[in-house]
Amino acid sequence: FEQVASLKQDYQQRIAAAAPADKERILNEAVGALKKAVNDQGLSVEEYDSILEVAQNDPDVREKIRQRIRASIQ
Repeated sequence: FEQVASLKQDYQQRIAAAAPADKERILNEAVGALKKAVNDQGLSVEEYDSILEVAQNDPDVREKIRQRIRASIQ
């Protein structure tokens, strides 16, 4: 989750600063990088999206994910 969030932030900044002619190319590059980051963790994009959806709708799951993220940082 952290890697995806970091990539999203980086690409959002790059797209915002890009010339209009470059925005679509950078967006396509971002989609590829995000897919690779998810796949490198052993998940499909669909699985990742499902996890996010459950976390958004279930506070207990959301908290468990936050705890794991905090533990991985330490």
